[in-house]
Amino acid sequence: MSNRYIIGFEDHVTQDQIDNYVKDVEDKGAVVSHKFDFTKSFAASIPNEVMVSLQSLQSDGIVKYIEPDGEVKIQ
Repeated sequence: MSNRYIIGFEDHVTQDQIDNYVKDVEDKGAVVSHKFDFTKSFAASIPNEVMVSLQSLQSDGIVKYIEPDGEVKIQ
């Protein structure tokens, strides 16, 4: 089973680092649905077993946050 997440990066992270990170998670089975250059983040469906390894990388100084993706409604 996969879950949808948004992964954001620290301000100092370069686009090359982000591209490498995206390729790495795709190689592990994630499906990237959107890339948000203005916020240095991307949305992806990530298998649970891959998510566990990604969460351990939050202290690497590259990943700023990993948040569940969801629908936003404006009334």
